[in-house]
Amino acid sequence: IKPVASSHFPVTKDTMKLSFLSLLAVVATTSSDAFLTPATPGAFKVSTTTGPVNKRFGTTKLQKARGEGYGELLDDISQTIGNTPVVKINDRLCPEGRTIYAKCEFFNPLASVKDRLALSIIETAEKEGKIKPGDTIIEATSGNTGIALAMMAAQRGYKCVITMAEPFSVERRKLMRMLGAKVIVTPKAGKGTGMVEKAAELAEKHGWFLCHQFETDANWKFHEATTGPEILNDFKDKDLDYWVRFMTQDVIF
Repeated sequence: IKPVASSHFPVTKDTMKLSFLSLLAVVATTSSDAFLTPATPGAFKVSTTTGPVNKRFGTTKLQKARGEGYGELLDDISQTIGNTPVVKINDRLCPEGRTIYAKCEFFNPLASVKDRLALSIIETAEKEGKIKPGDTIIEATSGNTGIALAMMAAQRGYKCVITMAEPFSVERRKLMRMLGAKVIVTPKAGKGTGMVEKAAELAEKHGWFLCHQFETDANWKFHEATTGPEILNDFKDKDLDYWVRFMTQDVIF
């Protein structure tokens, strides 16, 4: 088989590079055990089954035969956050003489690196006794953080309120509402500042827990404890010359 161009998406070097680069979160790789905390000791062990020898259609890098299954039953969706795979970008799409790996954060359950942030904010607040099941969490977001928080709120039994400026995508609003969150759309004129101020106002008025995604230490500490070690562990004994990321939240850096 070979790629076939269409009138809607001609397959060229430029379009193929752009489609891959648009997914690139980090030029690096990940670890198999740097993040997940299993519910029981010994969980998440990698199977030693090697499966077929065929390199292209046999086993994965983790030596699990196709069809073998994940290997463990998970207690909840939060256990799938982190340890995202890293994939070598095909040589046909890379500049000549370059070896590039993409850390695929879209393998998190709701397809974003912000799933890590939401998990850390919720777990930190729980440990500090700031929230309990039935409480309401609130945050201002352009989308991905709100989606991740809505997921965690649904899983842990919290109510979730999101403030979001009008210009941001309708599709993200729909997804957050589907997950059970209440989305309050703030006027376009106020932009990002308006939605942040609205979240703070409602949190103070109702006694809700304000997540403070940009200020909380739970944000950067989680990347220090998971994302960083994942990259370093998977590049053990390998050369890593450069690390590149798109700018969303510089706490990852």
